[in-house]
Amino acid sequence: MSKSRGTGIDPLKYLSLGMNPEWLRYYIAAKLNGRVEDVDFNPDDFVARVNSDLVGKYVNIASRAVKFIPGGKLVAGGGSALQVRKLVDSVKALFETREYGKALREVMAFADEVNLRFDAAAPGSW
Repeated sequence: MSKSRGTGIDPLKYLSLGMNPEWLRYYIAAKLNGRVEDVDFNPDDFVARVNSDLVGKYVNIASRAVKFIPGGKLVAGGGSALQVRKLVDSVKALFETREYGKALREVMAFADEVNLRFDAAAPGSW
């Protein structure tokens, strides 16, 4: 988005259309890095990224996790632990250097790993 080139999105119009502000925040953050530069907003890319990352990964994890929570209580699993602490430290360091796009790519890679573990634990994969 560039003010000087007149290419951007009006956030008030976006909100007036009933769009979720978190989706726009995510999309913009995914495109940011430590340098000061314009961000290209592409409506088709926006829809694809929201559907792929936010719905296809995050929402999918929540939907799949419900099946592994018998009676609404979490139980200890026998699988190997995910490297959550390593991810948190890495994302924190990237945020501190304003590498938001890299941070979100690491989170998405982690979401991919979680989804792969759900695939491996699905009935019929044992």
